[in-house]
Amino acid sequence: TMDNNINIGERGWNHQYGGHGAADDPDGAADLPGRVESVPVEKTRLIHAGCRAAGTPTRFATGWGKDHGMTKTVRVGELKLGGGNPVLVQSMTNTDTRDVEATLEQIRALSAAGCDLVRVSVYDQACAEAVRDLVDGSPVPLVADIHFDHRLAIRAAENGIAKLRINPGNIGQKDRIREVVEACKAHGAPIRVGVNSGSLEKEIVKKNGGVTAEGLVESALGKVRLIEEMNYDRIVVSIKCTDVLMCVKA
Repeated sequence: TMDNNINIGERGWNHQYGGHGAADDPDGAADLPGRVESVPVEKTRLIHAGCRAAGTPTRFATGWGKDHGMTKTVRVGELKLGGGNPVLVQSMTNTDTRDVEATLEQIRALSAAGCDLVRVSVYDQACAEAVRDLVDGSPVPLVADIHFDHRLAIRAAENGIAKLRINPGNIGQKDRIREVVEACKAHGAPIRVGVNSGSLEKEIVKKNGGVTAEGLVESALGKVRLIEEMNYDRIVVSIKCTDVLMCVKA
């Protein structure tokens, strides 16, 4: 996770939290809000040990929130995220995604360690084409991490990815975002949109006199509305901040 901090976020549609901060202190990991009832300490330790052995970070995704009535269940492959469903454990590969065998080896190791879904970086066309073989060989649903090029998101969806992780702000023009949304509609992939305190829009930072919980929410809701206006509601929302209390407030 970002900067080895414990990230707490994803309100409304779901929460995600976790990171090397928890991995470095497995005894304290179960003390995070909402985690103790959802993930037994023994499983947390097992997962962290397996992820350390695989050389990858760990993230926890759950439907935990103030009121489960606020959340919407989103399917990621055969899994259910949000809506009060059990915690899902997610990690990310650090292999070259174009190397299918090496990436599958790490995905299988993560699955064996207890991960429910795995994220892979899709940064060029070769990665997007490799998604098909990765999906076919993976024991768990896969998430594609997309930056800037909307064509990679579309191709990953066409190749069976279970979820797309995008930032609409760096995808570009609205028509490109619409193309991604239409591909997700056609292939049943939910879209994860995120807000990071380190890359919050300048105009929002200026208006609020700095990075604030209110600004994080404003940015997140703006991205959600953009996709909802395109008649798609299979949305996962991520809010991440190095200030844990600010993130919880958001």
